[in-house]
Amino acid sequence: MFSRQERNGKQNANGYEGVIDAVLTPYQEWRVKVQGVYWHARTRIPRNFMPGDIVKIEGRYELKLWIAPL
Repeated sequence: MFSRQERNGKQNANGYEGVIDAVLTPYQEWRVKVQGVYWHARTRIPRNFMPGDIVKIEGRYELKLWIAPL
């Protein structure tokens, strides 16, 4: 899912963690910082994440990450 350089960051038992940096579309899309890299992210169901929330990365589709509450 991530390049070799990105694999050296924080990881828990369930996978990678990220921090919500910005809300792009409420309840639909966010900018997430994962190991120093910014990604656009979505959820499978509507959520109300706010900047500073920690999320787990569930997967990736093209250039967007799928995220869920930690």
